[in-house]
Amino acid sequence: MIVMNYAEHILIIDDDSEIRDLLRQYLINNGFPNVTAVMDGKSAQAILEQQEIALLILDIMLPGEDGFSIAQSIRKDSSIPILMLSARTETADRIHGLQIGADDYLTKPFEPEELLARIHAIFRRTSPLEGELIQSVCFGNVTLKMPERSIVRKGHSDIALTSAEFDLLLLFLTHAGQPLTREEIAEKIGTKLDASSRTIDVRISRLRNRLGDHKAILIQTIRNEGYILSSKVQPLHSH
Repeated sequence: MIVMNYAEHILIIDDDSEIRDLLRQYLINNGFPNVTAVMDGKSAQAILEQQEIALLILDIMLPGEDGFSIAQSIRKDSSIPILMLSARTETADRIHGLQIGADDYLTKPFEPEELLARIHAIFRRTSPLEGELIQSVCFGNVTLKMPERSIVRKGHSDIALTSAEFDLLLLFLTHAGQPLTREEIAEKIGTKLDASSRTIDVRISRLRNRLGDHKAILIQTIRNEGYILSSKVQPLHSH
């Protein structure tokens, strides 16, 4: 059973006042009572410094600092989930958003129900499992610390994972030794990304960088098929 805590604070950054107000009210009406909406990065920064934010909904086209720059800055020291919004439909923009650490990317115009579904998916991925006994999982020279959602590589300090990175790694760990196609990966991690595009490959590349798996020893590419985690997995349970 997944424990959901929708009292957590959602922050919206969008310079369109109408969209900003509509989104805020829609989320409040659909079970998220704690929603703040601001128009730019400067206003958001003041809130991020003072309050704990559970999810950031971030428009790309903003006055002053754009959404890409804001997301990149946040990712330097935070794993807060980021859902990017944009009227730009170019694949390159979506890929860039994922490369800099966004957890999901939604193009405008969109139905509010789709935004709500993606928010629910993000919170499902980032909420702990009730009664979870596994504390860490070891594979190769990497240890995944489940409660902290971070990894430790030999000779390195803890590296915090974004919700998207954690979700993808958990998928590989629970399917160790099993080939996964891009379509299966897109379906199992609950995204509506075009599995035939480069977006899945970009996520794999980001995860490999986190793992220090630059030679693709842990997560191997299977030509014309997909990817596979080839390492033996050893879960460690609490006592």
